[in-house]
Amino acid sequence: MGETYKAALELWGAEAQTLMAMEEMAELQKELCKHARGKENRKEIAEEIADVRIMLDQMAILHDCEELAGKFKEQKIERLGKLIRRKKGAEEGRSNADRIRAMDNGELAMLLCSADFCECCKYEQGGICCYIEEYPDSGPYDGCVQTAEEWLRNPADMREE
Repeated sequence: MGETYKAALELWGAEAQTLMAMEEMAELQKELCKHARGKENRKEIAEEIADVRIMLDQMAILHDCEELAGKFKEQKIERLGKLIRRKKGAEEGRSNADRIRAMDNGELAMLLCSADFCECCKYEQGGICCYIEEYPDSGPYDGCVQTAEEWLRNPADMREE
């Protein structure tokens, strides 16, 4: 398949094939617009998708970025999957603790590195923890533990990390 793409690029040239790629994308766009207006054109959409894929493969060869494009595609699919899981979690009323359980190690590490419970603690005043002053018989981290546990029970914050 790659040899056929290279032969097409050699025969018609980079400029002509680049213009053809744009033309095929426009034809797909046209068929999608027709479908949005109610036309049953599944076959035409499938044909234009095939044409666009062929031209995109040629563009990856032309610009010597097949491997890089593949890596970007994998990253973007992974990011899309995470976004879907987060969105579904928010719709299901999950807590922050549920969200953490669903995280992979990299996501959890990023969350922990960015977490600063002292900033959201009701006992923090001007960067100083006043929990021990208010509750002198408590342990040194009891307030932090309570604040963290409270945060874990809160509805999941679904903003992008």
